[in-house]
Amino acid sequence: MHRDLLTQHPEWIDSDGNCPRCDEYDRRLAELIAIFQSANEQPVNKTAKKATMNAAIAA
Repeated sequence: MHRDLLTQHPEWIDSDGNCPRCDEYDRRLAELIAIFQSANEQPVNKTAKKATMNAAIAA
């Protein structure tokens, strides 16, 4: 995904070659994966699970 973002948005690349926005996308994706994994591992009621997923997506 990181390479795809760099290809699609070369303007995001700093002069030193870093891409803070891409790093932020990577960090957020990792957070979402962790949230969904924990939601799948621990039984919770449907309302709480939906609220957690909606909050994660909205952030």
